[in-house]
Amino acid sequence: MLRLHVPEPVLFLLFSVFVTVGGMLGYNSGLGNKRPAFPTILLFTLIILVVFIIIDLDRPKRGIIQVNQDSLHDAVMPLQDYKTEYC
Repeated sequence: MLRLHVPEPVLFLLFSVFVTVGGMLGYNSGLGNKRPAFPTILLFTLIILVVFIIIDLDRPKRGIIQVNQDSLHDAVMPLQDYKTEYC
């Protein structure tokens, strides 16, 4: 159960939504006379950060963010003991 990851179709959907939003933002910027650089750069930076954080948290043993699994393991052990005693 601890080895489950976000399914690849969900990641592909996430990427396609972000690409679509980027395309729409670029299209709308091209229609206007003025191209707002700061909001565009800020939005793309936030999208990239969200994607990388989702992928990094999905794989806790790899990546920049290292998640310690000891507390989760300690919480599961009493449940397994209860299951062996009463079930």
